[in-house]
Amino acid sequence: MATLLALGIPGGGATAIMLGAFAMHNITGGPRFIAENKPLVYAIIFSNLVQSLALMVVGIAFIYLAGTIVKTPVRVLVPSIFAVSLFGCYAITGNIAGPVAFFVFTLIGWQMQRYDYPVAATVVGLLLAHLVEGEALRTFQMSGGDPAFLLERPIALALFALLVLSLLWPMVARWRGTRRQLAGDGGA
Repeated sequence: MATLLALGIPGGGATAIMLGAFAMHNITGGPRFIAENKPLVYAIIFSNLVQSLALMVVGIAFIYLAGTIVKTPVRVLVPSIFAVSLFGCYAITGNIAGPVAFFVFTLIGWQMQRYDYPVAATVVGLLLAHLVEGEALRTFQMSGGDPAFLLERPIALALFALLVLSLLWPMVARWRGTRRQLAGDGGA
């Protein structure tokens, strides 16, 4: 909010919409915004204060509701969440593809949790995959399609080395632990 009021630069989606609303009323953001629109600036600051107080009251009241949700037995809670999620998947897509994808990814997530794979890291990877793919495409376009272009850049080489190290580290740690255990058993 401060960057919007002082510089006219939106800091997020909500402030970008607010800047658009200002533009519709011929109010331009920028360094002169605060000096030229003091009543509006004070109204925004006061409304943020009131919003914070209202959210505090709602949050304190919600603590009791959240406490009752925690006390709900798992045998009731899990099917309820499952059903609401299933209906939501159908509502978003409007066809059977949403619920089918829900079931497939539920089974994948269950198997990942069962065999101790990091579910959170997988979700982050799925969320960032689109960005990584776009940047990789942009890199290959800049290089003219030559994959050796990345090997000429020291930062890219350092990141690649960190990637390889992070993939190999668990195997090295497991190998060292087995080796220490064998050395300990052999000496006893």
